[in-house]
Formats: sequence, structure tokens, C-alpha cells
Amino acid sequence: MAEDIELDPNEPFGVAAAGVVRRRADELFAEQEGVLDTDDIERVHDMRVATRRLRAALEIFADCWVGGMKSEHKAVLKEVKALADALGERRDPDVQVEELEKVAAGMPAA
Repeated sequence: MAEDIELDPNEPFGVAAAGVVRRRADELFAEQEGVLDTDDIERVHDMRVATRRLRAALEIFADCWVGGMKSEHKAVLKEVKALADALGERRDPDVQVEELEKVAAGMPAA
């Protein structure tokens, strides 16, 4: 679960960016355990949410990557987007099955 991040208004923008991106990356990595467990579809959901938070931090602080690091930032952002897409493809069938089970539960046995 993501924690609120308090920023020091006296801290340089780049230092704040590094701290926020690090925290959001750590949260993403913390969600990886059990993400492929098909018995708990919420694990995939939680990891997808973590990718969105990291992506937002990377986009908000994009100006902090200067010079040769701009290409590194672009590559990392692309990887985070690809991970989010893959997790979405993994989660969609689980959500569909869950909805079908709800429909089936409400239907008569015949």
C-alpha cells in the first residue's frame, strides 16, 4: 500500500524527485511477491496501481533527468508502461471470470 510522501519545501526539487521515485519504485517491487498467484487476483491489481504511481512520479519529475539521463528516464518510463500493460493483460481475464461467476450464481440451476 502506498504511503503519503511528505516533501520538505526547502529541499531541492531534484532531491525531492529522487526520494519520491525511489519510494514509488520500492512500493512496486514490494508488490511483486505472489503476483502470479491465480488464487488472489488482487495482487495483480495492487501491482498495477503501484506501476501507475511510479509512472506518475516519473512523469511529474521528468525535468530532473538532464543530459544523457533523459534517455535513461525515457527507457525506464517505457519499461514501467510495458509492465503495466502486461499486468493489465494478466488481470483482465481474472476480472471477467469473477464477473461471470457472479452472473452464474444468480441464475437458476436449470
